[in-house]
Amino acid sequence: MGEYLIHKGTEIKIGTCENLYYARYQDIADHLGELKKGMDGTPEEYIKESAQSRFRFPFPDEDSTGIGNYEEHDRGILFELPLEFMHQIEHRKISTQITTVNGCYKETVQVLCPADKTKENKFVNIKSWNRPDGGYPVIPVYLKQQKIYDGRLLVICECAWCGTRFNTPAEFLDVFIAAFKKYYCQCEESDKEKYNFYWEIEERILAGYEMTI
Repeated sequence: MGEYLIHKGTEIKIGTCENLYYARYQDIADHLGELKKGMDGTPEEYIKESAQSRFRFPFPDEDSTGIGNYEEHDRGILFELPLEFMHQIEHRKISTQITTVNGCYKETVQVLCPADKTKENKFVNIKSWNRPDGGYPVIPVYLKQQKIYDGRLLVICECAWCGTRFNTPAEFLDVFIAAFKKYYCQCEESDKEKYNFYWEIEERILAGYEMTI
């Protein structure tokens, strides 16, 4: 179901159900006087914790884009988290298609996510596990959204394998930030612009956890 607000007399789509793909938290909270009720909730209702809204993450290169005008609706930043961290999440199964050798028959089956904590280590050949630097096993994830929890804006990520979305509780923030920093610091010398972009994202993640809503 689409979610809409009225902005300066024009109806704009801000998302679908709880996923506000086209609205940051600040887009609504800082402009309550410019926004009015659309088909469903009021601006004030969307920014209440009880609404369970997932807001678009405030990516630095979108700061000049207004509410409702973001182009890539489900944008995410790919990086890696330790396997042990991902074992804290309840992952869903992945649907995949298998084919006979001659290609005449096909069947869709469900397999466990490589990050599923109930699975024994049967995926040792997955590329993301074979770290060239001999480091810890990791799982690819997308940083995507923010969500109000206990009066703060927590970061929402998505498992790149199974698509399960999860927040990062404050008690795991240090582990999360260390992994994120390890990922982007690799480009500090080779790509300064990219490094600065990721550094600003880190600052905005931390700012969300320091907020009092």
